[in-house]
Amino acid sequence: MLLVLVSGGYVVARRFGLVGPVPELRNGVVTAFEGLPRGSRPVFVVLFVVLGLLGGLWLVAKLGYLSLKWGSRLNSKSGSSSLLIVGVVAGVCMLAVAFGTSLAVLGGTTSMWESDSGAAGTASDLQEAGMSSSLDAAVEGDTLGPASMRSVDGQCSRPSGTDNDGDRLPDAWERRGSTPDGTPLPDADPDRKDLYIQPIYEPGAERFTDEEKAQLRRVWDEMPVTNPSGETGIELHFVDRWPNQGRVENPITADRNIRSVREEYYTHEGMGGGHCRYHLVAVGTVTSESVAGYGDTPGFVSVVDSTRNPSYNGSVTFRVAVTTHELLHNTAGRVNGNAHPGTGWLGTGGEYLGSGTKQDLDDGFAPPKSYWGTGRENGEQRSRSASAHPVGEAPDIAARSETCGAVTSASP
Repeated sequence: MLLVLVSGGYVVARRFGLVGPVPELRNGVVTAFEGLPRGSRPVFVVLFVVLGLLGGLWLVAKLGYLSLKWGSRLNSKSGSSSLLIVGVVAGVCMLAVAFGTSLAVLGGTTSMWESDSGAAGTASDLQEAGMSSSLDAAVEGDTLGPASMRSVDGQCSRPSGTDNDGDRLPDAWERRGSTPDGTPLPDADPDRKDLYIQPIYEPGAERFTDEEKAQLRRVWDEMPVTNPSGETGIELHFVDRWPNQGRVENPITADRNIRSVREEYYTHEGMGGGHCRYHLVAVGTVTSESVAGYGDTPGFVSVVDSTRNPSYNGSVTFRVAVTTHELLHNTAGRVNGNAHPGTGWLGTGGEYLGSGTKQDLDDGFAPPKSYWGTGRENGEQRSRSASAHPVGEAPDIAARSETCGAVTSASP
């Protein structure tokens, strides 16, 4: 009873602006919720709300019983007037408890999913953490399993030389502004991580608009990833070295696998000197049901479905959100063994970089062993090392990478 009264009092105070939120409590509940299997989460939310309502009704019944009991005792001693007074007081108390319970559960509104306070606010947060938000659902595809690099044309040697910022581009290249074969690295900075992406588009697919390009640059620039320069963020660069402004002749299709896209487009012939230096973002058709994109985990290739999702309610377009998610798979790989760690862009939703992903990117981009065939795997030290790595080491054909899918669902 005390818990319900305190909850109701807190929600009423929140409603009138007398107190602020208590994020630690809600974050703790949400964190516990994220630890549950996805299939059990809807059941948990329903139980969360139903038990709150049943608890409130039980308290009302208990108070009614106690009021009648006390009233009977007083009536036997003091007459009917005392019983009337007790009845009025008990009725007010029961209404207060019922009101407090409803506020605690519904968060002070008639719709539990519109509230930002009380148990309903927490339930809403739980929903946003992985039930029906489009961005949350964009990580639902999970890791699809290992896929070997079969095409020799898709393999490359690990670049040699010191890479102080850990972006897979040696400092000497970044100072020069180009690779040894002359492939440009415009505005590269050896002390701040750079990410170069080459988009291609299937026939009929809309190119990234100027606004979407600006959104992508902003999202990556605002990531709290540390750099040797003392600045934070990752500088994302668009490159356009593909003929016809990235428009390809044939459909780009991915179905639970991007091997065909990788082997057709991410080759030495297709990418030229940008192979294993630039990241390829192929905007095409993802044919798996409800899936919006796939990405090497880690690696250099992502596929993003060209279909727009106007119901996505975020600060960026849905395509930008999915592209960010897939590029993080490319660069961060598996974080502490998880393809979708915690929350944030790479986790169960939220337009921010999760702490685990940030810590891994602080140490540099994950080495794409399936392309290089050498170097350390995820979970070991990243490639930001002053020691040189020889060029031309034979790729390990059996080296494995993973492809991660992103799926869509209803809007948040």
